[in-house]
This record gives sequence, C-alpha cells and structure tokens, in this order.
Amino acid sequence: MPASEDKARLRAVELVEHVREHGGRVHRYGGGAFAIVSDQSLAKWLTDHGAKANVSELGYLRASDGSREWDLNLSTIPLLDEEPEALWEAAAP
Repeated sequence: MPASEDKARLRAVELVEHVREHGGRVHRYGGGAFAIVSDQSLAKWLTDHGAKANVSELGYLRASDGSREWDLNLSTIPLLDEEPEALWEAAAP
C-alpha cells in the first residue's frame, strides 16, 4: 500500500539503506538528497513514498543500449526524523 505523502514512515537512515540495498545510488545536494535508480520497482516504491522525479516520471534512457534510469528527489519524502539535516547526513558516502 503506498504511503501517504503527508505520513512519515521511515527514518532517513532507513530510506538511504533501502535505496542502496536495492542498487540505487544516493547523492547529496545543498540540504537534501536524490537517488539514481535503474530498478523500476524501486523507483515506484520511492514515488509511492513521496519522492519526486527530477527529470521525468517515466525515467530516461541512460545510453543507446536502452537501459532506463530514474532521477528522484528523496527530500520530498516525509521522514520520522525531526532534524532537517537528517537525510543529508544519512546520504553521506
């Protein structure tokens, strides 16, 4: 069942670990984080939890071989953490 966009279900560390465990790459920017994922089910899971597409909700072709990736803003996912920098810190390399 998709998470409500206004209902926090995860902590920042749990979110980042989930993305990385499923092959996604998490990067930091400013005070937030985004993920690059090539697994459509992970992309859907993230958008169901409130992530927003930075490029296209349909993803984009990475190269001429047809592999698809999604660039998703994780900062739009409601989190249980009270500290605003929790996601940025969790996304550290």
